[in-house]
Amino acid sequence: MRNRRLLGQILVIGALAAASFSWAQAPVPATSPSGIQYVSGGVGLDEREAMQAQKDLYSVSLATALKRSGEYLSGVQIRILDARSRAVLVDHTMDGPWFFAALEPGQYEVEATYERAGAARQVQRNIIKVTSGASRRLVFHFDG
Repeated sequence: MRNRRLLGQILVIGALAAASFSWAQAPVPATSPSGIQYVSGGVGLDEREAMQAQKDLYSVSLATALKRSGEYLSGVQIRILDARSRAVLVDHTMDGPWFFAALEPGQYEVEATYERAGAARQVQRNIIKVTSGASRRLVFHFDG
C-alpha cells in the first residue's frame, strides 16, 4: 500500500513537472500601450507547440516566411493600426515567426516590414476585418 501511494505521488510530481516545463517554453504575452494583448515567438518546436496551445485566445495570428524556401522569419516589424483613426495600436519587432494579437471586432491595417543588411527594405500591408467569435490568419512572404 505504501509503495502504491509513493508511486502515485511520483506520478503526480512528474506530471506537474512536465506541465510546468511545457508552459515554461511559452512566450510571455505582452500588452501594447494602447491595451492590446499580444504574444510573439515560435522559435523551436517547444515554443511553437506552446504558442499553438494559446492560439484560441487571440483573434489574429500572423506568420512570416521567405517566398522561395518557406523558411520562417523572425525580426519582422509588425504595426497594427486602427483603419479609421490611423492610431497605432501595436508596434513590435517579432521574436519569432509567429505573432498573435487579441483585437476587438473592427477594421485594421496590418503592416509588416522586413529589413536585412545589404537588402532593400520590404513593406507589406493588409487591411483585415475582425469579427466577433472568428479568428483571422495572415502570412507575410518576403524575398530572401
